[in-house]
Amino acid sequence: MPKSLKLYIAGVVALSAVALVAATLVIPVDPNIAIPLNGPLNASPGLGTFLGVVFWTLLALVGSALPVQLPRGTQHAVAIAPIMISIAMPSAPAQATNTDAGPSAS
Repeated sequence: MPKSLKLYIAGVVALSAVALVAATLVIPVDPNIAIPLNGPLNASPGLGTFLGVVFWTLLALVGSALPVQLPRGTQHAVAIAPIMISIAMPSAPAQATNTDAGPSAS
């Protein structure tokens, strides 16, 4: 592999990591994705939210790793499915919490 390609890949990975950290710090996690906990585990305030993020992350990874085999033998990746579910479900992580649709037409 050429050295310029290695540097390019390393740069893309580094910038992606910076973008991930920036997005994580700027965009707060919606508390609606928290997994409800009872008993002594309920004492930790962020544990349910953390478990909710872990659940959605694992769901996306498993969904991305399992292609669907169609009747004629072709396989199609369904990596977008967990992301679309997270957008469509009412209490999903990507669900918008701001219901303001902007300035009204009146």
